[in-house]
Order: sequence, then C-alpha cells, then structure tokens
Amino acid sequence: DAEVMGAELEVTYYASEAWNFNLGVSLLDSEYTDLTFFDQFSAQTLDLEGEELIRSPAYTMNFGAEWILPVDNSLLEDVRIRGDLYHSDDFKLAFADYAATKQDSYTTANMSVILTGKSANFQVRGYVNNLTDEEVVNNGSYLASLGAFIGQYSEPRTYGVSLSYNF
Repeated sequence: DAEVMGAELEVTYYASEAWNFNLGVSLLDSEYTDLTFFDQFSAQTLDLEGEELIRSPAYTMNFGAEWILPVDNSLLEDVRIRGDLYHSDDFKLAFADYAATKQDSYTTANMSVILTGKSANFQVRGYVNNLTDEEVVNNGSYLASLGAFIGQYSEPRTYGVSLSYNF
C-alpha cells in the first residue's frame, strides 16, 4: 500500500510569431504505508513503511524555447531552432536504500534544428539529445545470482538527422 500526492503545472507562452516557450513543474510526495521486502543483499526482511516510492523524485522541471525563422523560398516554409532542459531531483531505484540503487539529481539538455517544407508534408530534423552526456540510471537492483548490483542507463549523448514525410 502507498500514498501519493502531487501537483503539476504546465505553461506554454507564445511570445510572438517567432518565439515559443514552455515550462513544466511536477511536485510529488509519496510513501509506502504498508510494505515489507526481503532484501537479497543483506538477507533481511525490511519494513519500508514511511519510505518514498521507487522512481519517484520529489520534483521535476522542464523548460523549452523555440525560435521560428520564416524562409522565403519555394522549398522551405521555416526553420525552427529548439532547446529543451529537463531537471529531476534524486530518487531511489530499488526498495532497499543503497548508493548503487540511487539516482542523484540531474539535468539533461536537448537541441534540434527543424526544416519544414513549403507544403508542410516533409521535415528534416537535426538533433542532439543528452547534450552534456549525463549518466542517468533508469533502473537498478541487486541481483543475487551474480552477487552484484546492476543498472540500466538512459542513452548517452546521441545525435542524428531524421526525415519525415506525410502522405
């Protein structure tokens, strides 16, 4: 059993035809009200009443900005330059509270440039995700059969170009 209370706020501001901004904030208060767990690492049964839920940061925030540049030619409608920031408070990845199963607070940044065709049927997008190459663990646990803690990480810095076409 658990109790969860939270609030979210999302705001989009169209400052002009050329500038768009978005902001999001999430607040979360969570705790187990009735949970026992057998921890394979310590070989003990733990009472987790009052502990925060796994993968439940107390707060997250995101901010984005987009600059739209009209293009006056027969091929392109506009060029959009976009940046996004995401920040998360620290959180536990597993029931038992070990340093290896905790994600510290982190911030990631993404950037993209989008070329939109005159007919709006196609787009070419160049992007860089996780610009600062932040190491973020999404899942972690103790695996008794290996006698080790394991984790799954988010993607490192990635970049590329995509082309989309609507029929």
